[in-house]
Formats: sequence, C-alpha cells, structure tokens
Amino acid sequence: MFADRLSDEDDDDLDERDIPGFTAPGLLPAPAIDKGKSRAPDPVAPTSGASAPAQAVSGKIGSSNAPHKPARQTVGGIRVETRYTGVDTLDEPVTTTITRDLLSIYSKLGQVLYPRKATGREVLRDWDLWGPLLLCLALGMMLSVNAPASQALGVFTSVVVIVSVGSLAVTIQAKLLGGRVSFFQGLCVLGYCIAPLDIAALISCFVRIIWVRAPIALAAWAWCIWASINFLDGTKIEQQRILLAVYPLFMDDFDTMIASFIGFVRYMYIVLVFREHFCSPLLQLAAADQGKMFTLIECPSGTGQLISRLTSDEIDIAIALTDPLIAGIAKGSKAYKLIGSYVTSPLRWAVITGSEVSAYKQISDLRGTTLGISRNGSGSQTMAYVMALQQGWPTEDLRFQVNNDIRGLIDSVNKGSTSAFMWEWFTTKPFADAGECRFIGEVPTPWSSWLIAAHPTRPAPSDVREFLDKLSGYVRTFASPEHRAGPSVAFIQQTFGYPEEDVKAWLQAVAYPDDCAEIPARVITNTLANSLDIVRHLPVSVLQKAGVVTAPQGGFDLAQFLDTDIVKLT
Repeated sequence: MFADRLSDEDDDDLDERDIPGFTAPGLLPAPAIDKGKSRAPDPVAPTSGASAPAQAVSGKIGSSNAPHKPARQTVGGIRVETRYTGVDTLDEPVTTTITRDLLSIYSKLGQVLYPRKATGREVLRDWDLWGPLLLCLALGMMLSVNAPASQALGVFTSVVVIVSVGSLAVTIQAKLLGGRVSFFQGLCVLGYCIAPLDIAALISCFVRIIWVRAPIALAAWAWCIWASINFLDGTKIEQQRILLAVYPLFMDDFDTMIASFIGFVRYMYIVLVFREHFCSPLLQLAAADQGKMFTLIECPSGTGQLISRLTSDEIDIAIALTDPLIAGIAKGSKAYKLIGSYVTSPLRWAVITGSEVSAYKQISDLRGTTLGISRNGSGSQTMAYVMALQQGWPTEDLRFQVNNDIRGLIDSVNKGSTSAFMWEWFTTKPFADAGECRFIGEVPTPWSSWLIAAHPTRPAPSDVREFLDKLSGYVRTFASPEHRAGPSVAFIQQTFGYPEEDVKAWLQAVAYPDDCAEIPARVITNTLANSLDIVRHLPVSVLQKAGVVTAPQGGFDLAQFLDTDIVKLT
C-alpha cells in the first residue's frame, strides 16, 4: 500500500526504495519519548558483550549496472531532486560536454517536430535552456533582419518578451490546474515549441509571395500547439483540463506568429496621397492591388500635412507637390528622398474668394490682406509668394491664416477672416459651381506638378521599384490618347463627379511621365532656381515662414535629393 501511494504521488513513477540509503518509515526505530521523572526509564541497550543477530549484507555498492534513478528529498519544505548519470563530467573535455548538449537539443527537437505522447514527461524532467535560447535568438534575428531598420530592434525584443512572458503564463496556468511544472520547465517547453516558427521564418526569408507565407505561418502555429499539448500532458494535468492549460499557448504562439507575419510582409508599406483627379492612375492601381502591396491613406489638408506625416515616420511613400518636397530636402530634411515623377505638367492654381459679392474682384484687390493657407510650408503658402512677386507686391506685407483643409479655407473666406486662398483649379471648381466660392484669377506653377518621395530606409528598394513599375503601367494606359478620349474621362466622372467638359479640359493640359522611376534634372534645377528667385525678393523675417530655400556655398548637389538606388536622373 505504501509503495502504491508513492507511485501515485511521484511524477516519474519512481520507487524511493530503489534510492541508495533509503529506509522505509515503517523500518525506522521509534524515537525515544521523554516520559518525565515519574516514569521508568527505557530499557538499556544491550551491553557490548551481548551479541546482536548478524544481518547479511548483499548487493553491489557503486555498481553502475543498474539504471540510476533520481533521488528526491525534502529540504526546507522544498522538494529537491538529484540525478547521477553514471559519468563523471567534471573533468571531461569541453567538446564532449558540447556534443552531449547538442545531442540533447537534437533529441528534443525531434520530439517537437514529431510529437509522441510518451516523451512529454521526459522533456519536462530533462529540461534545458540551451535549445530554447538558440531557437529564440534565431527567430528574433531572422525576423529583425527582414524587418525595416526602424522596426528591427522592436521585432527582436518582442520575440524574446513573448516567449518569456508566455512561459510564466503557462507555468501559472498549469499550477492552478494541478499540474507539476516549474518556470524553467515551462520556458523549456515553450522555447522548443517555437521551432516550427523558426522553420516558417526561414522559408519566408526566401519566399516573398504573401499567399504562400500566410498558410506557412498558420501551419507553423498549429504545429506549435500540437507539440505543446504533448509536453503539457507530461505535467499530469487531468485530461479534461488540458485545453485550459493550453489556452495561454494558443495566445502566446499566436502572438509570436503574428509578429513573424508582420516581419514577413514588411513590404506592405503605406502610400499616402491627397485624393484628387491627378491620382486617377494610382487609384486604379490600388483597386487592382486590393491591399496586397500598399495601402492608400487620404490627406485632406494637402501637401503640408502629407509631408508632415512623411517626416514624422507615419508613412513610407508620398505623392506630393514638387516645390514643398524639394524645399524640404534643400532645407536639410533627411526623412525622405525623391524616387520618381508623377505629373510633369505645371499645376494650375486658382485664386479663390468668398461666394458673396465683395471688394475682391481680381487678384490686385488682395494686396495687403490676409490670405488663407492649409499650413505653413504648404504649396498654398509658396504659391502666395509667387503670386505676390508676379503682382509686384512687397512680400513683407503678406499675412497668413492657417485653416487646415479645403473646407476650412472656404469657410474662412465666406466668414471674412481671410480675403482669399489658392488651390488647384479643377479640385475647387465644383465648389465654385455650387456657389460656395468664386474664382478671381489663376497662377500656374513655374515647375512641374507632382513628384514621388519615400522614406530612405523603411521600404525595401526592390519593393519600391516594383511599385513604381506597376504605377508606370497604369499611368501610360490612363494618359494614352485612346483612354483620354473615353475611359479616363468616364473614370474621373464616376470617381469625382466632375462635369464632362471640365474633365476633358483638364486631360488636354495634363502630362504624365512614361516612366515614373525617372526624374529630369531640369525639374529639380528649375524648382530650385525659382525658389531662389523668390528668396531674393523676400526679407529674412518672412523666409522662415515660406516653403523656400537658401542656396549653400558651392550650390546644391542634385544627388542629395535622390534615392539613387531607385530613381534615374535624366
């Protein structure tokens, strides 16, 4: 009965009577009891002259023929297990120790890759941390190497934290459910069970197709759970509770799988664009792509907001007005580089005032008044200086009010807080046709309209080139003569609701590049020259408020504006 009770309580079905030096409690001599002075003393032990019955001693002391079983004892309320392997490892060569550890890791990996119920208890009993450390580091390094530079450290750290915190959660959950597992045993189990995720990460380093990566990541996650269930079965948790014990592993391995998948699809960068009719080819590409390569985010406040979000690392690629992009780099911004062209024709800026009849009937009437802009450094502010120079006004008299977006600008001129603002002609024409505002003139840009910029490190150059190549195809199709005569007109009408005559008038004037991955050198030089011309007419006090630049000694190096790994300067 006593042996049966021990067997039920022991993790390894160990018979303590096999431990050297063990004596069953029933065979121990009873301790002497102090019966007090009124009691007769206990019988005195036999004198040396009395001979006790001799007991035969048998067995092979120190023999290694019998298997060595772990010895357990309770010390200070803590159950301690010692194990003798039959080999003296203190003086063995280091190569022997490393080889033995590698073989142990290999054995446990085999049990993970092909889980068998009978082996779960063995892994928990013979736990180690070398294997989990190597697997965790390998997974973290593979994901961080394939992640954008700004996310590499976070990806690596997340893997280590998820595995560590997950081990603690597994240990607590198993303890609460009556299992017998320590923190290090939980760390060992979880560490070895991420081996399938290492395999998925390795495959995804070479396979870049998202529809292949996703099933691989899901299969690896399911594989991790399968192996974990087998190992947790060795903790002697009741079968009906095993799923509760596995629940933290579902969440932990799923988080690791998601972290892996994010690292895999790092080319899912964001293209942020201000939605206008100019963006029609990009919108067509986005509809065909369906979020596989990029995601569009609208920027209603215009180019100033767009560049601000690009500078603050919120987006990866921006299609924006030429002059603010070039001015930002010329003033020292390292947040982006030019990677391509989008629209090569000048932009037609309308000068817009309130809908009610007022003193503002032509551009000359705006002298000395407050002009509305979307934000400082935006195209609406730069073009206000261009307009002032064309009109011969003293630029130090210009005053601005920031109104954020097109709606704020229209409300401002109608309320009288500003006299006028400048915005792209065809974008604001529907508002004028609806009677919300009036056009009193126009000012074309002295440079081409739109360029493409990208963060210098986040998106992979190969992915950016692929994006530009696909965009070039849609641009050529949209701008072809046969599409300008029909399909392109219909697309703009359906998407933006512009009248047919306005769409045709715009298509007759707009020009797109044949290859979006090329930038003519004259685009940069002409933009800088015109900006410097503005500078020469501006006082220093207003220069900081304008989206213009000052020339450094020796002039500008065009290479500083370009990501030469992607764009070609023509």
